[in-house]
Amino acid sequence: FNQLRATIPTLVHAVAERNSVATVTYDGKSHEVRVCVTLVTLMQPLLDDAKIEIQAGRYFDDRDTEYGHPFIVISDSLAKKLFGTENAVDNMVRLGSQELKVIGVFSTPKVSVIPLTYDVYVDMVPPLEPEKRKGELDSIWLKVRVLDDVDSTKAIVRNLLQRNHPESGFEIRSSYPSPTED
Repeated sequence: FNQLRATIPTLVHAVAERNSVATVTYDGKSHEVRVCVTLVTLMQPLLDDAKIEIQAGRYFDDRDTEYGHPFIVISDSLAKKLFGTENAVDNMVRLGSQELKVIGVFSTPKVSVIPLTYDVYVDMVPPLEPEKRKGELDSIWLKVRVLDDVDSTKAIVRNLLQRNHPESGFEIRSSYPSPTED
């Protein structure tokens, strides 16, 4: 992942993620949610592109990542399901077996972008503990500088992945954001 980010000149952003489905619980209410575990400090540009806004609280910052704070940012729809009219920010929820503090609630994307359809965002791990970051990634989202760079970037990525992970199966897809219906 870091090699991709460092060696491809056409990239503007690269975001690695693991995603899953898990149960989040608050005050006896449980819901199955789509979870994105990522290096959250790299997500902000994609959130900006999708025109996702923080409706309450805040998004992760560098200190959260540096110190490994057990924080979570949730969607407005999940906040309504779990908290009703109560403010979700500063409440503790259980995600699987982990207790996390809600620090922010985000809006529905105003631009349809595939990687941004999650209910929950959690930081992958603090950068000081790279050994905990090992394991498979489900996806790496790349943004290129201009549309004409898509095909050449895909070829570079394919070559890097084949060289560095010859035993792994992978798929490279292109998607283009479009405004959502109001």
